[in-house]
Amino acid sequence: MVACAKKKDFNNAERLRERMYEIDPMALMEIIQSGDIIEQEKKGAISKGHVEIWTNLFQALSSEEFNSLYHEMEERTYKPEEIIVAQGEKNDGLFFINHGSVRVTYSGGEKELFFKNMGKGEIVGENFFNPSVWTVSLTARQQTSISVLKLDSLARTRRVRS
Repeated sequence: MVACAKKKDFNNAERLRERMYEIDPMALMEIIQSGDIIEQEKKGAISKGHVEIWTNLFQALSSEEFNSLYHEMEERTYKPEEIIVAQGEKNDGLFFINHGSVRVTYSGGEKELFFKNMGKGEIVGENFFNPSVWTVSLTARQQTSISVLKLDSLARTRRVRS
């Protein structure tokens, strides 16, 4: 478990910690210590830049919650004018804009309506918690870095914390 945590393989570290509990639920000291080790490694793996960008989110969540979310996200980079999400696609992701900006538009028939531009430190994800489809399109306006939290990854963080 410690080796996995040190290699930043947090899913396996958590899985091994759960297995430890299944094998010997009375090994409370070891279970608690292993949780502390995992959280410490998670915390150390977060860049200061991300903490600065997401200061409000970091302050709203506990350290454990922020660490869990951060490590479940997938980092993606988009080129200028690259479509991030097309209207009508399945909505199963929450998009955290780390750098750059995103244009939000709606297409109706022959017309494309501009809604707004979103930038660093903003979150995009309509109806994320209820299965649906995107009613708007997201397009990168410039080189853009986004962390994506998938709905199934969020469910995994809930199971780990339970």
